[in-house]
Parts: sequence; C-alpha cells; structure tokens
Amino acid sequence: MQKISHIIFACIILLTVSGFGGTDRLFAAKKDLWEKWTQNDPESIKTINHSLWHNFLDKHLVIEDGKVARIDYENIPLSSRALIAQYIQSAFSVQISAYNKPEQFAYWVNLYNAYTVKIIIDHYPIDSIKDISTCLLYTSDAADDLLCV
Repeated sequence: MQKISHIIFACIILLTVSGFGGTDRLFAAKKDLWEKWTQNDPESIKTINHSLWHNFLDKHLVIEDGKVARIDYENIPLSSRALIAQYIQSAFSVQISAYNKPEQFAYWVNLYNAYTVKIIIDHYPIDSIKDISTCLLYTSDAADDLLCV
C-alpha cells in the first residue's frame, strides 16, 4: 500500500512540475478577460512602430555597472518630454486587435513603461512612484478603458 501511495505521489509531482496542473492553477484567480482584450489576428505579420520610445531610451537610459538601468530624470529636456507624449498619443491610433498576440504584448509593455516614465517626469522630483496615482484614458479600439500606473 505504501508503494502505491509513493507512486501516486510521484505522479502528482511529475504532473505538477511538467505544467499539467501546478498549484498556481489551483490557487490563481480565474481569468475574466473582456472579449475585446482577447481579439487578435494570429496571421498578422504587422509590427508597431516604437521608434519614438526607443529614441527617448537611447538618449536617457543610463546603464550603471553594466547591469542596472535607470532613466536620467534630472536631465530630460522639454524636447524629450515631447517625444514621450507623441509616442503615447500615437499609440491611441493603433488598432491593437489587428495584431498578433506577441506584438500586442510588446505594445502594452512599451506603452505602460512610456506612460510610467512620463508620469515620473511630470512629478519629478519624487521619492517614490508609489506617491503617484494616475490613469490614462485609452480610446482606441478598446474604447474608454484606463491604463493606470
């Protein structure tokens, strides 16, 4: 009997480790995505232009000791503030449902990061981003949704 319980236990561990029913699935909140957030075009090969954001990062991202990246908030000129604002505004014209999931993911990560940097710039100097609470009204094909930082 003990041998059978060890075999069952080993099978459960194997299935859990291999991704077939890990504890994260047992205890995680159920996904309740709005239909508009699941829309995508898996056949799409289109890419979203993030060059304004990348240009900003090229100018103001500082790598310290070869591994720690930070934004040089103290030395950001008005022209670079305009770059971020222009990037965020251009994101509103993107019909995100027309892209594949990886491109959508890159879009949301870049937009969130750019907006976070913009908010910090707008409130600089601050001790912590936790001292700021703000939302951006997003009005593309996901009409009237909020991106909150």
